[in-house]
Amino acid sequence: MFGVDVLSSVPITHLLMAEMKTFNATSFDIEPMAGNEGKYNDAKWYSSTDSYWVQYEGLTGRTNSGKTSASDLIYWLSNVLGKSKGQGITFSELSPADAGNDTTSTGGDGTGGGGTAKDCSTENREAVAGDTTTCGSCLSGYVEDETGACVAIIKTSGTAEIESSEGISSNSIIAALAVFGMIGSFMVWKSKSA
Repeated sequence: MFGVDVLSSVPITHLLMAEMKTFNATSFDIEPMAGNEGKYNDAKWYSSTDSYWVQYEGLTGRTNSGKTSASDLIYWLSNVLGKSKGQGITFSELSPADAGNDTTSTGGDGTGGGGTAKDCSTENREAVAGDTTTCGSCLSGYVEDETGACVAIIKTSGTAEIESSEGISSNSIIAALAVFGMIGSFMVWKSKSA
């Protein structure tokens, strides 16, 4: 309606969902120093280049650091490279050698999985028996949307509708648009009759 497909629009929170996830830390992660709170550079191992690639705070994309070990990268980012001094460092994926030295990882997969099971209830999904790293299908009362997130199903007068993560249902949006349309029509009619 009016150029907006209310039933298939994706809330911005779903688009940013990956950015909002908090992953388990590795033993190589460094917290930012005072004055740089919340500023992190993310390092990821790429086996195709056998080096760490870094996404610097405030920038998009990754840059090849040329560093082959987490300790070398930490020293370089913390002491040598001016733009990252004092900022935190996270490792989204470790090299195979560093993963074996990660004291928080039990599997050595370099993802910082730690020894704790994934909490599937925060994603509104069922836990998979015997697998602590992945989640199953959506819980009862939830359905998967276009982005793969499980969202609540609201039943009203025999019909089901999907609630967005903001708590606004599609029927509420359609009703609000109808009211504004009627008000606009009335104002146009009133101005023509005056």
